[in-house]
Amino acid sequence: MFCDKTDLPRIRMREQAYAIGGQPWALRSTAAIKVPLHGGFSISNHALGRSIERGVSKTNIQDAIDHPLHKTGVTLDSKGRPSYQLIGERATIAVNPDTGMIASTWKTKAGLRRKY
Repeated sequence: MFCDKTDLPRIRMREQAYAIGGQPWALRSTAAIKVPLHGGFSISNHALGRSIERGVSKTNIQDAIDHPLHKTGVTLDSKGRPSYQLIGERATIAVNPDTGMIASTWKTKAGLRRKY
């Protein structure tokens, strides 16, 4: 098992399946999982956890990918990791441009929707 090999604690919550937007998404101990999103995107466990915590559905994430209101330029975070944001009607997603990995997601604020 991954946790035994890495001396990390086992977090059973991450092993359960959750339903978002009617679709089952499984949390695993790997860095990323493949989810059926258009455009070849994958989602990190961090982003999956945040979508659950923040009430962002798979449908809203997919809408941000397919019909973004705005796409920001690529920026680097404090650790030098590149990302850009796709701002959708209901969800905003942060994407690593090198891998296509969704790193985080949150609900789009009303003021930002009005701006774009």
